[in-house]
Amino acid sequence: AVLERKAWEAEGGGEVQPYVAREAYDSLLELKVELEESEEALRSAAAELQGKQAALAEEARRLRTALAEAKDSQQRNADLADARGRNFKEAERGRVAAERKAADLAGRFEAADQLRIQ
Repeated sequence: AVLERKAWEAEGGGEVQPYVAREAYDSLLELKVELEESEEALRSAAAELQGKQAALAEEARRLRTALAEAKDSQQRNADLADARGRNFKEAERGRVAAERKAADLAGRFEAADQLRIQ
């Protein structure tokens, strides 16, 4: 490789390297460009992933809220079913009591009717 006089400042250090092989310099320059492009691509991918993560977090929050609402609704439905069951039992007891009272009244009416006939 032919050595060429080329002042080359290292980033941040300000040091000058007086003799650098042209091929090595070009290779390092290409590598630097590739690294910068890769870094930009990684930053872009990271930003995209952060956006997706935020969207997924929002969806998870929405789903947790919907699940909590569904559980509350399920509990209310169970409570209503229990209340309906209690109401049905109470209504059944009331129906049985009304039938007994009706039978008792019918018996009394019949007895009173028999006494009137005599």
